[in-house]
Amino acid sequence: MSGAVILQFETEAALSKAMAAAAEDKLKVIDAFTPYPPEEIEGGPDAAAHGVTVAITIGGLVAAALFYLLQWWSAARAYPFDSGGRPANSWPTFMLAPVEFGVFAAGLCGFVAWLVRCGLPQPHHPWFDVPGAERATQDRYFLALEAGEAAEAFARRQGETVAGRVEL
Repeated sequence: MSGAVILQFETEAALSKAMAAAAEDKLKVIDAFTPYPPEEIEGGPDAAAHGVTVAITIGGLVAAALFYLLQWWSAARAYPFDSGGRPANSWPTFMLAPVEFGVFAAGLCGFVAWLVRCGLPQPHHPWFDVPGAERATQDRYFLALEAGEAAEAFARRQGETVAGRVEL
């Protein structure tokens, strides 16, 4: 189990300043909890490294390819039918259904990858035990740093009190 140190800030500017300082000190920012998405921290911590788009792409392409192979196998190998001398493997005829199924599978893979990435379903998260955590949806800004001596020292240097520590 890893832990996190939660810092509380009064303003958005203080949060963005602390995030920049944490990046400068090479501390791992786990998450930022804010009432709205601030422009200064657009995308959030590790936003580009979540892998949902990779799951969507791979899931859609693999599903479409497998569906095409199923159609080809059933029409050309398992149950060939000569219809007016046309070839049994007529790829233009086979393209519509695999594309539709690939789009459906891509959406489904993206949804499942998003659930896994978010850690859902999770009825209770340790974050809920942090005093004042409910204010993150109203008027406070919180920053979660990977726990350790460096994070504690960082909090003291920033002049912020540690709102809480959680085990993740």
